[in-house]
Amino acid sequence: MNQRLIRNAQSIMLAGLARPTTHIPFRFIGNRAFHPRQFNKANYEALVKNAVHMNHNGVNGTAPGVGKKLPIKTILILIATASSSSMLLYATIQYFRIKDELDQSKETHVSKSIFLPLWFNSNILWKKSLNYPEGLRYVDMGYYHYLTTEMMQNNTNGSKSDVDNYCDELQQHNIKYAVLEKLSSNNQIRAIFGLPLTLNTKANSKFNIWVELLYPSVSGMQMNISQSSPKSHDVSFNWAIKSINWNSIKDDTLSPIGLGMARIGSNAETKIHEKSSGKIHEIHQSKDKVTLNPNRDYAIRFQSEFSISDKVADKHGKIKYIGTIDFDHLLINRGVIITDIELIYNNTSYKII
Repeated sequence: MNQRLIRNAQSIMLAGLARPTTHIPFRFIGNRAFHPRQFNKANYEALVKNAVHMNHNGVNGTAPGVGKKLPIKTILILIATASSSSMLLYATIQYFRIKDELDQSKETHVSKSIFLPLWFNSNILWKKSLNYPEGLRYVDMGYYHYLTTEMMQNNTNGSKSDVDNYCDELQQHNIKYAVLEKLSSNNQIRAIFGLPLTLNTKANSKFNIWVELLYPSVSGMQMNISQSSPKSHDVSFNWAIKSINWNSIKDDTLSPIGLGMARIGSNAETKIHEKSSGKIHEIHQSKDKVTLNPNRDYAIRFQSEFSISDKVADKHGKIKYIGTIDFDHLLINRGVIITDIELIYNNTSYKII
């Protein structure tokens, strides 16, 4: 439509220019005079500008879909709605598929789970940490049950909670022993304080212990479907954290088809009498052995401070330490390993480890 207006305006102007020229006197309006050609040229330019403006902005101003942007809030709502609808559809399809499998199965007490990812943690700028010991439920349920049972059994006094009592014993006995062992063998410490050393818990120091994820992880809702009887299904929901670790992904993929890493080479027990069989012989442990997460996709870290002094308490300093739990040696000093020690003495910092 706009192009037609421009063509019509051009046709009118060309028709006017094609007329034979005659001498027309100037018309005076006030103190200014306009020539007919100047007037027609001005009208032509005005028509072209109006046509171009209407073509760019539309007849009523702004053309639909041009120059308009959706608000950020609307975009986020649309993304959240689409993601929620997709996950809901996926969960519904998986639920009925698992339900059919359980109905056709002849086994009892069978459970299946559906994981819906909601949050991704890259673990690049900082390590994701969880509270101790509650965070162990997401990464190692076997060790969590073992640890909470030990905490309950060791808390005979009852004046503190199970966790506080366990942490106090861990710091006063196991961690203190490990720190003292490192300090006693250090030449810098022996030159300043001599031997024996005295370590005490600082009054204002706080003992921090946490669960740290070593790999990127995905957090989300997990739906558990269990079958207690042929036609009875129980559904429960819980928050879950999945580490993106090659070993865990490999075991989760191979375990359903019976090819988990724990089963590879298990036929060595049939040749246990053959010393030269070349296979790894399995050792059957007792049933009450603690089953830890074999993937080692998490660590337990701790840090705090001790006050240090010599035998006669003439020299005083402060010890800052950081440590971790070694899962391969839990029966040796509860697996306590000291990784960093810093001495602050006379406003000077010394790196011990």
